[in-house]
Amino acid sequence: MTLIRSGINKIRVIDYDIITLSSLNRHAFATRKDVGKLKVKVVEEFTKEINPNIIYECIDDAFMIDDADEYIKNGNPDYVIDCIDDLNSKCDLLKYCKDNKIKVISSMGAGGRMDPTCIRVGDLGTVQGEILAKRLKYIYKKKYNEKVSCIPIIYSNEKNSMNLSELEDHQKDNPEIYRVNDNERVRSLPVFASIPAIFGQALASFVLCDLSNKYQ
Repeated sequence: MTLIRSGINKIRVIDYDIITLSSLNRHAFATRKDVGKLKVKVVEEFTKEINPNIIYECIDDAFMIDDADEYIKNGNPDYVIDCIDDLNSKCDLLKYCKDNKIKVISSMGAGGRMDPTCIRVGDLGTVQGEILAKRLKYIYKKKYNEKVSCIPIIYSNEKNSMNLSELEDHQKDNPEIYRVNDNERVRSLPVFASIPAIFGQALASFVLCDLSNKYQ
């Protein structure tokens, strides 16, 4: 929402997920009436209330590398913000952006973190002690036989001491149907409401500053 409020006049959102009751604690744009709706549609409604003239493109789908030309390159984006959970798809997106010289910033995991003072901006290739970044670099090296570098990330250096959350009652009988991607967990880490918001603000701030040459 920070990008919209800052005057960005064109945005494309790619997401297959729906709003759930348990996720309302971390959505700046959703309320109880939106539970069960597609995230991209709810964001569109909220966005139009802020700026009715914005060009908003929503794609109700998960990012897959086969769709990269259509979903990413088509439209000549100034920046790509990566918040994908599935690590294989995340690697594919970062590699695609790097090969096509498209600016990209990637979000690491906010789940299980509580301390806002531990949130940092770093380089995926050099950051240490962040478990998601470590796994991402391993998969990237294995898939492409090269080390990843020069990709900015938002991450927390807070040590995570929380366990995966329990399944909701309606998920327990057949949990596998809630797994959209092969490498995606059905269970997730508990999310402290303020941390994803701060991650999002940090991502938006970095992009806005970079586009306005404030990092030169």
